[in-house]
Amino acid sequence: MRKVLVHYHLFKNAGSSVDFILKNTFADKWVNHDPGDPPHPVSGDMLLEFLKENESLHAMSSHMLVPPVPESDIQLFPIVFIREPITRVMSAYLFEWKKQKNLGEPSGTLAQYIEQKLQLPRASAIEDFQCMRLANDDSSLVTPKKSLTDEELLNNAKRTLRKLPTFGLVDRFDESMEKFNAAYGRHFPDLEFHNVAKNTTQAIDRSLQD
Repeated sequence: MRKVLVHYHLFKNAGSSVDFILKNTFADKWVNHDPGDPPHPVSGDMLLEFLKENESLHAMSSHMLVPPVPESDIQLFPIVFIREPITRVMSAYLFEWKKQKNLGEPSGTLAQYIEQKLQLPRASAIEDFQCMRLANDDSSLVTPKKSLTDEELLNNAKRTLRKLPTFGLVDRFDESMEKFNAAYGRHFPDLEFHNVAKNTTQAIDRSLQD
């Protein structure tokens, strides 16, 4: 059976570090797949179509890929990282209002960034971003059903994580790498998950209170 590593690259969740590892291991048998301009979400069914059209791939990453992991005759090995929300907001702020704008300092305060983002309910990089991305439970869809309550969305997201062989925590990156090695290493003997720092926007020695 064909085996493919699939990295669900959630924005500001250490995804660039994971991509670096996959690219270094698989070279041209890895690809980043964010189709469209601007990119559009990719459902589980769309993922399978893409993989069947690209039979040489051993690994792929996508910012736009939406769970659940689809059932298929291809054996898929998902990589998902989640992050403590407050440090994630800080990282998104420093990226979007400083690094992305090529500025020496952010273009506004953290409070202003949060206020602006919250003006668009559940349509920003910070408000319920991780929960909404993980809450979809239909491989033919790219967003959770609008009829779901907050509690149902949260339970769906938890269920998605429980179904995974393992998943990573950004603030416990080294430990997460060990878990991925233990879960996937025998299937991909050339792959070694290890700690690399790519696309970082804040000092890693700062505490949550800082």
